[in-house]
Amino acid sequence: MGLNDRPLTPSRIYMFLLTIWLVGLLVSAGFMFYVAGANPQTKEHVQKTWVQNMVGKNWPSFKNCLVRGKVCQAMNSTATNLVEFMMEKRTPIEDGCCRPPQFDCGFEFMNATFWKVPKSGLVKNDGDCKVWNNQPDAQCFDCVRCKDAFVGDLREDALYIGIGLIVEVVFVLFILSIGCCAKKNNDRESYP
Repeated sequence: MGLNDRPLTPSRIYMFLLTIWLVGLLVSAGFMFYVAGANPQTKEHVQKTWVQNMVGKNWPSFKNCLVRGKVCQAMNSTATNLVEFMMEKRTPIEDGCCRPPQFDCGFEFMNATFWKVPKSGLVKNDGDCKVWNNQPDAQCFDCVRCKDAFVGDLREDALYIGIGLIVEVVFVLFILSIGCCAKKNNDRESYP
């Protein structure tokens, strides 16, 4: 009796589904590591990575999530001056999206989410300096540095997801090897 003459059994279906699952996990893990490793510093500065392009095209949706999630209002800063504020620990998204580029522009610190234009005017009045707005739904959400911080956070999350998927691959491989051994043992007993 040949291999192709054997009937389709639940154990064969189980092994086939486990194999499909394993291939899906490997592809997903590979994609996560691709996203995590897409570092713009390793390429020409002008060339954007796939992740940056994807974020750029879908930025209104991502921005909407950041605004609705009240990322800036959740900073919980107790700082009363700029020195205290700079000493506080913030996430890259809070740092990039919730405050103006203070040193480049010259904004004056009032509180964590409110910065004043000095009477003498901004040091630099272009780029992210021009984009900053004290409104909770605007702030620096359209700043280049906010988008860069979001991409950086996305890459970091992709790395952790990729590592988790590799752990799952090892687990599925273990289950698959046990299933293969059990099936081989079962086939020897069934087909002498």
